[in-house]
Amino acid sequence: MSSPTAEGGSTARRRRLSAIVQADLSGYVRLMEGGEDRTVSRLKSVRAEIWLPAVDAAGGRIVNIVGDSVLAEFSSAVAAVAAAIDIQERMARFNDALVEEQRLMFRIGLHLGEVLVDETETIFGDAVNVASRIQLMAEPGGIAASREIRDATHLLADCTFVDGGKHRARHVRRPLQIYHVHRHESASGALARRTGVTSRRPGLWGAIAAAMVLFTGGGYLAFTTNPTAPVSTAALTLSAEQLEQALAERRRADALAAEKRQLEAQARQRADAEAEAKRRADVELENARQARQKAERELAQLKADIEARRRAKGGRDDQSAAIAQRTAEEAAQHKAEAEATALREAEEAAAKKAEADAANKQQADQALAVATDRREQAEAEARAAAARTAPTAPTLKEQAETAERDLRLEPADRRRLQVALTSLGFDTRGDDGVFGPRSREMIANWQRARNQSATGFVTKAQQQALLQQATATLSKDDEQRKAKAGIPPATEAFAALPASPSESTDGLWRGTYECGRNGNTKPFTLKPEVRLKAGNGTWYTTSASATNDNTLGISVAIDGTKVSVSRRTGSSGGSIASAASPDTSPLLGSLEGNAILANNNKCTMVLVRDGAPVHAAIASQPIATAYDGNASSLPSPDGLWRGTYKCDQGLVTETQRGAPFVIDLSLRLTNGSATWRTAGPSQANGNSFDVAVSVVRDVANVARTLAIGSSGVGSRATLTGRYDGATISATGKERSGRDCTLALTRS
Repeated sequence: MSSPTAEGGSTARRRRLSAIVQADLSGYVRLMEGGEDRTVSRLKSVRAEIWLPAVDAAGGRIVNIVGDSVLAEFSSAVAAVAAAIDIQERMARFNDALVEEQRLMFRIGLHLGEVLVDETETIFGDAVNVASRIQLMAEPGGIAASREIRDATHLLADCTFVDGGKHRARHVRRPLQIYHVHRHESASGALARRTGVTSRRPGLWGAIAAAMVLFTGGGYLAFTTNPTAPVSTAALTLSAEQLEQALAERRRADALAAEKRQLEAQARQRADAEAEAKRRADVELENARQARQKAERELAQLKADIEARRRAKGGRDDQSAAIAQRTAEEAAQHKAEAEATALREAEEAAAKKAEADAANKQQADQALAVATDRREQAEAEARAAAARTAPTAPTLKEQAETAERDLRLEPADRRRLQVALTSLGFDTRGDDGVFGPRSREMIANWQRARNQSATGFVTKAQQQALLQQATATLSKDDEQRKAKAGIPPATEAFAALPASPSESTDGLWRGTYECGRNGNTKPFTLKPEVRLKAGNGTWYTTSASATNDNTLGISVAIDGTKVSVSRRTGSSGGSIASAASPDTSPLLGSLEGNAILANNNKCTMVLVRDGAPVHAAIASQPIATAYDGNASSLPSPDGLWRGTYKCDQGLVTETQRGAPFVIDLSLRLTNGSATWRTAGPSQANGNSFDVAVSVVRDVANVARTLAIGSSGVGSRATLTGRYDGATISATGKERSGRDCTLALTRS
């Protein structure tokens, strides 16, 4: 099916997506002045022996050849890039036999877009115009490509795309992102072979750094800390003579650009002065016109008055009086006419001056436009000169690719990242452990959604963030895979392991006793070590003080599996213990294996039997390399930890309390404990006052204080989990029926 015909014609036109190659000979006028016959003969040879074979070999076609320009079309962007590189390499060999002033240096521009094709297979459209503008930004003997070409070929073509920045082009509304195209070899190895300089020249490093500052316009060159990566290979391959030449070229370009800017400023000043002169001339012309009109009105009025008086007097005046009257009137009339004539002449002079001022302003505007074009050309030449000599720094994507390679991800690691991405809404369409194009696209989309560079490769920090955000999904996935493999599911809480009533509780127990913000004006954490005998024992502090809420001791009583804990207080600095005061209500809990758990609406206590083996519920979970299975070998939990506390929908009727939520935590543990506090309870944090975390050996205890209703009365929600040296995790149900999870990683 053909497209509609053009207005006034009957020939059908078609549209199609094409890769366009636009080339133009640099210095064509100079070459023709140096020898017309020689230049024309060589152009014909180049077209027949280089352009036509290279385009045909890549599957393209020559659309048009006019003078020194060539327009070609390809159905493949990769083929267009390959053909352009092949042409420039052939031209380089062709020019090797010529002296420098006679060499034929083509600028080539590449663009990918939709074109309009007529019956003669000639192409038109915005894409062709854009390709011609991009060609102007290429350096002689070089290739410039649009972002569309780069995005379509950078993973397939055997070349390197060097960022050339954004440019404004005439008759193109949007800014153009330009990339300079080089074959991979020419980016580093070829330059090293041409210069013959190796990295054994440490004396050049200071000069290289200074040159890089000039080339990048005050930027910086970042040296990687990876010992396996080379330090800016292109920079190390520059010789001292080349650096001096590059610096001299940059200085000349800067001086030329400064001269052009000065000319532009002078032209702008002249244009402003001429505009002001024209404005003044226009004002003077208008004033003269108004004065002339006023004089003409006064003259007409004078004539009317004279004629009226003459008719009124009639023949009453004698002849002499009439003559005198007429003489005076004629004199007044002559004077008025002379004044009107002078005013008309002044008006005509003002009009001529205004026309002259307008012509001068037009000349000044033209001079300003010429100075602006020269300045822009000088700046473009300076940028091109800098791009020709500046070493290419590693791109951000190459750095990210290197960082991912250093992670040495196994297929299982990649599969977990694919599961995490899919659970977060970035569907990888499978979890085969291979990062194909779809997985790379989803990684880039995830990075873009978090305002990070969309490279498609993950760094170590991004890997940890992905796994942390999908903790719940990954845990379920691990359980499902264990079930398929015949591994029984791990118990998630200590409550699933019943205590043995026959086992004695006598011995030393260590842990934490902590009280949060809810109803307690003095939050604190204690580290009791209670030695039980016959199920009872008391631990005493050094002294009661404000830091421990005047605590003198903690008493523990065990009856079967039931536990009761009371806190004894006294005056600040006192030494005599008293019974628990009314504001220190007992903690009630249970004996669960080798753990004693107790709490009330303000405080929580967790004790673990000294020397007890690692709990089965904890041992069944994956263990980080920092943890060898022996609780005594764990590193101290003290330090900065970051992660989340999140809960799903609760089984409550109040909408505010039942909504799911996620709290971002940042805690610095000291002596194994820390408390994160909110600015105030809200729906966004699940009506939380605070979240307290304490670690004793390999056991982690988590307590969240939350408000209930409008009264602000608080309750305590606790979770029990594990510490493995690298992570702190806990999972369980709160009293509201929520399934909640804590996941922290050491920062």
